[in-house]
Amino acid sequence: MASPNIKFEFVPTPNPNEMAIRVWQDANQLSLNSVPTLGTIYTASNLPVEPKLREFASYIYCDDSKEGDDIWFYFAKPKTNVQRNTPFRTTFSTRQYPWPPVLYSLDIYQTTQFPQSVYNGTTTVTAPRYFPKYRYKPTPNVSSVVKIEEFLSDTPYAQSDVTHAQPIPTDISGNFLGMSVNFPRCLHPKIVFDNNIPSASKVTGQGTVDVSSGWNPDKQTFPATNFLDWAPFVIEDDVRQVNGQYYRTKVTIYPPVQPKVVLQ
Repeated sequence: MASPNIKFEFVPTPNPNEMAIRVWQDANQLSLNSVPTLGTIYTASNLPVEPKLREFASYIYCDDSKEGDDIWFYFAKPKTNVQRNTPFRTTFSTRQYPWPPVLYSLDIYQTTQFPQSVYNGTTTVTAPRYFPKYRYKPTPNVSSVVKIEEFLSDTPYAQSDVTHAQPIPTDISGNFLGMSVNFPRCLHPKIVFDNNIPSASKVTGQGTVDVSSGWNPDKQTFPATNFLDWAPFVIEDDVRQVNGQYYRTKVTIYPPVQPKVVLQ
C-alpha cells in the first residue's frame, strides 16, 4: 500500500511557464500495487491526494526516482497534439553551414573550327569538338540564420515528427564524344548525355553477379537532386527526456545572402 503521509514538490521544466510535480512515498512502506503505470492520471493512481493537489488532478504519471528511502513519482501536465507541437519558445541565432553549389543549367556547345577524330565503332571519322557551359551558384563562406524552436511533450514524439528532408547534392561526372563533363557535388536538375559507346554489351559473370547496375549503354543519366535550389530546412531535431517529459529542440536553417550566379 501507499504511505498515508504525503509530500510533494514543484519541479521546474524546460518550459519556464510550466511546472511539473513530484509526490513522495516512503520506499519501506510502498508496495508494487501502489506504483502507477506510465500515463496514469494522478487522481486515478493509488497515491494519496491532498486537497491542495486537486488542481493537478489531470496530471499524468511520467517518471520516478529514488533518493535514499524516498521514492518520488513525477506527474506532468497533459497536452493535446497541437500543444505538443507548438513551440513554447522561439529564438534566432547563426551557424556555419556549407551550402552546396547549385547547377542551374548545363549546355553542350559544338564547333567545327577545331574538329576531332572520333571512332564510331567501325572507323575513325572527323567530328565537331564539344565543350560544356555551366550556369551555377557557388558556395559562399558566410554564416546562416537559424531558428531554434523548443517544445515540451508528455508523450514521446513519433519518428515522423523528427524526420525531415535535407538537401542531398550529387557529383556530375560524364562524357560525350571525347568531352569530359565534371562538376563537383551540387544540387541540380536531371542531366542526360548520350553514351556513344559503339557495340557496348554487358559481360556476364563479372562484377556484382547477383545484382545488375541497370546501366543503359545508350544514355548517362544523373537524376535530379531532392532539392533544386537552396531553401530553408530542418538541420537538427533533437529530443531528450527531462524528468519523464520529452524536451524537443528543432533547428531550421535559412539560406544566406545569395551570391552572384556564375556563367562558365
